[in-house]
Formats: sequence, structure tokens, C-alpha cells
Amino acid sequence: MSTQSAFHSSYIKNNGDVYTFGYNSHGQLGFSSSSVYPTQTRLTSLSNVKMVAEGYYHTAVLLMNGDLYTFGYGYYGQLGDARGWRNGNTNYTPVKVMSDVKEVACGYLHTVALKNNGDVYTFGYNSHGELGNGGTSDTYTPQKVATGIRRVGAGYTHSFIIDQENKLYATGYNRYGGLGINNTSSKLSFTFVMDDVRQADGGIYHSLFLKTDGSVWGTGYNYYGQTGRSLGNGTNNFYGVPHKIMDNCRSVVCGGYFSGVITNDSKLYTFGNDDYAQLGMGHVSGSINYTPRLATTNVRQVAMGYYYTLVLDNDGKVRGVGYNYYGMLGTATNNNSSTGVVAWQNVASDVRRLMGGGEVSFTFSDSSITPSFHKEDCQLVTTIGHVDNDLVSYRVLVNGTQRFPSSGWTSSQLTDFILTKDLSHTYFNLGSNTVMLEVQDSQGLTDSIAWSTTKTNVPPVASPELSAAQIHKDNIMIGGTVSDPEGDRVQYRVLLNNVQKYPIAGFTELTPPPVDIGLVINNADFNVGANTLKIEVQDDLGSLTTWTQIIIKTNTAPSITGTVLGNFINAEVTDPDSDKVQYRILLNGSQLYPENGYTGYNPVPLTIQYVIPKTKVNKGETNTVRIETLDELGGSKSRDILFTGMYSGLLFCDAAESFYSDDFGDVLKYLDFGTMVAGQTTAAERVFVKNTLGYPVENVRLWVDQRELDGVNAKAEVSKLDAPFEPRTQLVYVEQLEHNAKISFYVRVATNRQAMWGGMFNILVKADPGKS
Repeated sequence: MSTQSAFHSSYIKNNGDVYTFGYNSHGQLGFSSSSVYPTQTRLTSLSNVKMVAEGYYHTAVLLMNGDLYTFGYGYYGQLGDARGWRNGNTNYTPVKVMSDVKEVACGYLHTVALKNNGDVYTFGYNSHGELGNGGTSDTYTPQKVATGIRRVGAGYTHSFIIDQENKLYATGYNRYGGLGINNTSSKLSFTFVMDDVRQADGGIYHSLFLKTDGSVWGTGYNYYGQTGRSLGNGTNNFYGVPHKIMDNCRSVVCGGYFSGVITNDSKLYTFGNDDYAQLGMGHVSGSINYTPRLATTNVRQVAMGYYYTLVLDNDGKVRGVGYNYYGMLGTATNNNSSTGVVAWQNVASDVRRLMGGGEVSFTFSDSSITPSFHKEDCQLVTTIGHVDNDLVSYRVLVNGTQRFPSSGWTSSQLTDFILTKDLSHTYFNLGSNTVMLEVQDSQGLTDSIAWSTTKTNVPPVASPELSAAQIHKDNIMIGGTVSDPEGDRVQYRVLLNNVQKYPIAGFTELTPPPVDIGLVINNADFNVGANTLKIEVQDDLGSLTTWTQIIIKTNTAPSITGTVLGNFINAEVTDPDSDKVQYRILLNGSQLYPENGYTGYNPVPLTIQYVIPKTKVNKGETNTVRIETLDELGGSKSRDILFTGMYSGLLFCDAAESFYSDDFGDVLKYLDFGTMVAGQTTAAERVFVKNTLGYPVENVRLWVDQRELDGVNAKAEVSKLDAPFEPRTQLVYVEQLEHNAKISFYVRVATNRQAMWGGMFNILVKADPGKS
């Protein structure tokens, strides 16, 4: 079977429906539409389609029952009846013109039909003798021109027949040797070409022949290298002797000025003109390409138009490349553009056959496949036929893996036979699957047909119950169930923040539903803030459902208040959540307490009282005390307290608060009474005691250490008042003395006439911590 489509295309679905698209100037798509029509449209009036052949502006559709329908341009009679005869009218309605037809081929403006009894009928344009009826007159009446034929083919203006002994005959235009008979004369009747030919196809002025041994031969016009050799490239010379191109092939096809060959291992090789990237190389190779080069793989069939290529993959998918001005690739890419489509375009799926192509030896009818299933078997039913009633063997593949028989082919059996095959659901993936039936006859010819089917699965359902969705120090208890709408066995696992918690690894065992969930997750496993709890549920077919819940673990950091007075730290730590806290104290960046780390955990509210060692304080400078806290959940809080370093203690000073000694007892200045005469008593000097400890004191006691004075004839005396001055051995101030507060007293030196010398004396002070 051949096709000489210029700019329109078609394919047959696995269910026998036919779809057309592309150029529709004369109704060649089978319906009324605009000229540019990239939408793939089903011809609803035709079903159970066996094959489609296309001419330049007309289309022939052959049904499984042998009825032949035509539509499109009929000026030269190529429709097989009087529609459009000698006018340019559009004839888009398919009309039956013949019955009992086995195969059909279309040339540029003519049609060749092979009947089941081996008779060949031709009709249409005949200026070059392409009808093979001995004349050159056009005719719209199908005329019998040969008998005993098993295959037919056509080129642009020439035709082929192959008899039962595989002898090839040709007729029609032969200026460049496209008939392969080694002369330039056009033939008006079928003329012998060569023996042992299985298939013949023609381009505009060239032809390819596939021999029964799998070798491919080319003949005719070779300007572009379309016959697979360099001889004659770039010339208009005659080459009428067929030459061998390659071996191990199963199908040939000719485009306008380019060609394609499918090898036995389903590889497509192309050669010839590539001005629109129609060779499928992924780029425009230019005009002359005589070497067959690999274009793509996994190819069941190829169809070629004037400047474009469609391939049908073994899995039933159609791809296209090349010129697409009129939408003949079935896509909108580069419509109305003179630029070819370089990259292969996905066109359709679930397709059994393209227009034209190699010989049709096998037929598939009354086909069905379980469209969708779960765990039931998928049943494939089809009737396998053979055009020559040859013995046929088969094998069934699912997603490219052979499932029946386990290897090789079934034993051969007579057609027509009904194949019924139940395929286990375990052969299939969830979702879309491709079931392919491959057949082979006794001559080694193969073909295949593919169906799509869907393995369904409703995912399992997780219905957990949580003790809470917000926690502080509580654990989370998870209950609930796992179920499956289809009763599949289920398993689950629990993850917290993407860390698996149960079981240790993997999933629980597969168990019939419903399955109870029972689990406690420790509070310590949760982070403060948002946590993601996931329960992943999987059934025994691998469908996974994920249930997700955000668990909020709350925590409020501790709160710190406090002061530094003198060298005394007085602070309080509280926690809004009543969590226990631990702390540490740092001074100017160095840890004071404890020596390292933190204290133990303490109940709140917590009072911190700490005396800073005097040696650690920078006197007269700003110092920083930092109190850092952590609660039981890791909530942290720190507080910096700034203070100016000063002397700390019960210090003697004058009214101007100029100290007499520091907090280590070292003398800063003296209380000097000058030179005295024995028997004199000095005036009383007022002295103050200032509290710079950082906390209150009480029961302040003052006394004199006479030191160098003899304490009898010369002695230092203290009094609370200067008038009257009432010397006391010890002055006691019972009342509380706050931090930074002062008390005053008076000091004098008293002598009698027996005083022999003066000297140094000390005044000492002591107090008890205040009760506040």
C-alpha cells in the first residue's frame, strides 16, 4: 500500500476509528473546514477502518469488511465515481465506491485497488499510463487491469503490482527510471521489473523495492540522494537500474524527494531532501543526503508526505517532524510558516496504523481490552486475521516486557482465530499501561498492535486521633485507624520532622484493614515551635497516602529583673510556664558563677543574690554583669546590668564623701589632729560611715583601737554627738542603714598632763546584714 499525500495526514486508532488533519482544500479530510486544519478529527461516518491511502488532494479509506470509501478532489476520476469529474468541486463526504477490496494505494491523482480475489482496478489520472490499462485517458470508472495479484503500490505518476510469485510489475511515468526497467520510456501497461519483491513504493520520480530477503533497492531520480547512493546527486540524469541500498529491512516508504526504511529491529533510516528537517535528524541537513542515517528507533510504521514524516512507534504513539504549514503533523507548531519543525512532535497515542506504509498482512478485528481494573485480570480479546490466510504465531507484551509466552512465540495457528488472554494485574503498573500484541506469519513478516489500559487504585486513608495539637511539656498520644476503600492490606509509619519514630525502619507489616494506630511520642522529641507529624500509609499495591498535622510546642523564655548595688547582685528569675530554670553569672564576659556551665535547675520564682569578688571589679569604670538563664525546654533569656565599679563596704568618709580608706582597709588619707600639748583635748571632727555594700545593714558598731596611744593619758574618743560630746567605748546604731546611706559620729583626742606622746589610732566598724 502506498500514499502520495502532499499536505494532509491520517491515522487509525486501535478501535478502528480514523482521524484526519492538515490541508483540506478539496475536502480531502472528509469534512468541511478551513484549509489549514491541525486538529486531529475523527471521521464519525467511518469505523472499523483497515487502511488509508492518500493522493495529492484525495483520500481512500478501506474498511475491515472490504468496503472502499473515497472523498476529496475528483477532477480526474480518482474518487472512482463521477463526483467532481472535470470540475474542481469539493467532495468531503465519504462515499463507498467498491467492495471486497483487500488493499488500496494512491498516486498523485490516481488510485489503485486490489480485490480479495487478486484482481486489480485502477481509476483517475492517466496521462503517463499510470493506470496500466493500455491507454492514456483519464477515467472515473474502476477498470480491471490485472489478476492474480497479492500486493499493490503507487508513486507520484506510476503504479506497482506484485503477483503471487512475488514478481514486481510497474507502469506509468519513467523519464528518470523510476520504474526500474532500465529505459526512459513511460509504460501504459504493467511491465516486469524484478523477482522476489515483497513491497514497492514510489516518490515523485523515484522508487524503493523491498525484496523477500529483506534487502532494499532503489531506482530513478536521485538529485537529492533519495535512492540511497551518491551517483547522480545534483543532476537530472536517468538511473533506471535498481541498486541495492541495505539489508535486514521490513518496510520502505517514499516521500516527495526523500525516503525511509524500517529495519527488522524497528530502526528508521532516512535519506534524500531535508530542506524542512523531514529526515528527522534534529536539524536541517540541506538538499542532498544520500547516506541512510538513523533517524529514530522503536518504529512500527512510517508515513511520508511531500516534505514531512510521521512515525508510529511500537507502543502506539505517533510522532511527526518536518513541514507543517497546513497542520499535517497534527500540531499547531509552525502552522502558516515556511520553517520546518526540527524536533519530533508528539501527535497521538493508541494508534494502530498511519496512512500508507508497508504491506498489511495482518488484520485485527473485534478488539477489546479491559479499560481499567484494580486487582482483577486484564482481559485482551481480538480476532487475528491474515490477508493470505497464512499461519500466525503471536506474543503479548506489557510495558515492553514479554508476558506470554514466557519467551519466543506461540505455536502457529490458522487464521482467523479469536485470541482471549487474561493478564494478571501483577504485570501492570499503577496508572496507564501499554499492552502490545505482536504477530508473525510463516514468511517472517511481523506486525503489532497496542492498547492502553489503566490499573486503578484508591489510596488508603489515615484517620488518626491526637491527644493535642498544641503542647508544652506533654507527650502526644496518637490513636485512630488506617483503612482502605478497596480492602487492600495496609501498613504505616510515623515520622516527626522527617525523622522516623515508628517503626524503627520501613513500615509496619501489611495487615488487612482497619488497622489501629497506637503510639506515644515523647515531649522531648518535639522542637519548640512548629513540628510536622506525618503518618504515611501504604497499601499492598504501593499507593502512598500522607497525613500531616502541625504540632505546636509552646515555650515562653524566662524573665529576669535585678540590680547591682556596689558589688552585690540582687536578681529575680521567673518563668511564665513555671518551668524550672538554671543560670550563670558573667562579669565583663568572664564567667563568675558557677565556675563553668550552668547551675542546676531551680524552681521559680528564683532569687539570685551574689557578691562580686572585689578583685574582679574594674574600679571607676563601667562593668557589665550578665545573667543568662535556660528553662527545662531550652528557652533562654539573658539580662545585662551595667554599673560603675566603686569601693564596696562600710567605709569612713568626710562630709564630702572623700574616703579615708578603701574596701581593703588601705589608708587613702588620715584624720589628722595635728600637734598637741599635753593636757589639751582637740576639737571633735565629724566622720561618716557610708554603706556601699549593695544591701542594707543594721546594728552598726563603732569602736576605737588606741594603737600607738596609751589609752589613759592620751586616747582617741568617739561620740554620737559633739555637744555634748559623750565619749563611749563603743557606739551602736541599731537602726537599719540602707545602701548608699550614711551615719555620722564625732572623733577627738583627749590628753592629760601625763601624756608623753601621740601616735596613730584606728576606728573600726562592724554591722549585721539587714533583714530586708
